[in-house]
Amino acid sequence: MVHLRGRAARPGPGERPPVPGRAPRGGRGDRAAGPRGGGGGFLRAGRRRAGGRGRGAARRGPSLPARVRVLSVGGGRTRPAGGARASAPDGAPAGSCHERALRLLAVRARTRGELRDRLLRAGYDPAEVEGELDRLERVGLLDDARFARGFAEREVGERLAGSRAVGRALAAKGVARAVIEEVVGAYAEGEEARAVELARRRAPRLAALGPEAAFRRLVSFLSRRGYDPAVALRAARIALGLAPDEASHP
Repeated sequence: MVHLRGRAARPGPGERPPVPGRAPRGGRGDRAAGPRGGGGGFLRAGRRRAGGRGRGAARRGPSLPARVRVLSVGGGRTRPAGGARASAPDGAPAGSCHERALRLLAVRARTRGELRDRLLRAGYDPAEVEGELDRLERVGLLDDARFARGFAEREVGERLAGSRAVGRALAAKGVARAVIEEVVGAYAEGEEARAVELARRRAPRLAALGPEAAFRRLVSFLSRRGYDPAVALRAARIALGLAPDEASHP
């Protein structure tokens, strides 16, 4: 732009003539320090380069710390990254016995004996454990009879397990003998019919064997599934279509 004293400025070579009523535009340096908030364009570009995502990145804030949050009753607990479990300075287990018990029950239903074993192995005091188990029974979160009924229903109804197998499994879980007898006794009436159904499902796998070998294999299979020997013998004969004198006792 060429300025002459007393005359309007004439545009220089390569410049546009000024528009009346509009302030002349500056160069790149003027724009960077222009009136828009002290160089807004430059700062916005700088923020985009530094943050990578502009305003959205500023709103979202920094990334979360590298740790896993474990929810429990009474608030959250944190576990350091890498899966290491925090423990108290004196070597006592981290968290209360009540919190640990609730987390174990949230995974699956358990008997009193199963839950006791897990809490004791975690290092809780035996007296504290027994008190917690009593508390859970009072509020209905721990019920061996309810557990036994559900377990027997699944094993007998879905897997056609024999009553002996169900009783042994419940005893191993610490269920009282009286509860086991009551629960298992409810399935006594249809025991042989279930054994025959299970034997018929198994029999096609033994088709390549002779009658006596197939009979022995089938009786052994039913016995392992928890059926009484006498029930297993009768069910195997029925499933294989054998008369009583066509197969010897295994």
